[in-house]
Amino acid sequence: MEDLSFLPFFLTEEIYVIPSDLTEFAEDKQSESVTIESKPEDKAPVSLKVAQPETTEVKQIKEEPKITQKQVEPAKDYIPPVYSGLFAKKILILVHTPGLNFDHKDLLLKILGAIKLTNEDVAILPSGHIKSKEDFDWMLTVDKTKLITFGLPEKWRKQISDSFENYKIYNQSNFQLLFSDNLDLISQDVNAKKQLWGALQQLVANG
Repeated sequence: MEDLSFLPFFLTEEIYVIPSDLTEFAEDKQSESVTIESKPEDKAPVSLKVAQPETTEVKQIKEEPKITQKQVEPAKDYIPPVYSGLFAKKILILVHTPGLNFDHKDLLLKILGAIKLTNEDVAILPSGHIKSKEDFDWMLTVDKTKLITFGLPEKWRKQISDSFENYKIYNQSNFQLLFSDNLDLISQDVNAKKQLWGALQQLVANG
């Protein structure tokens, strides 16, 4: 008979979603540097090369500070896709679904509860909220310690990692990555639950 001792970990108390305010991330552009070129001077006789042009140029720069402090305003502010949670522990949960009200969300919250995570610790991001290249880039580059995905199709996985087998932990440059089956399959398949539980335990143990 198959060992089902891990199942109680998925039957913890329900965790309710706390709405999160939208966080804005501004894309800063580097300020332009203005090069001040001294005007070419007429050639002077050798006997007159006793002035101190370098000192004179330095004084001129100090008298006109506005030239060296010129800055360029950002073209626009980037608004990241809407997610659920406070993202306190920098754990991003990417679910392949149109929006935040998806099937088996209660199961996802119980799974997170089984590894001592609450809605405050994570950001639950529906793939349907990623609508542009800027959104996808944000998802990949946002400061995070772990990225856990549920039900991503292969074409999405290939854009995230060269290796994308389910229930294996991949160490990226600055975060850990875990691919999983969709929540509907996990809700019905005991073997999928068991594999997910083992991978999540290893992910937590890695810190």
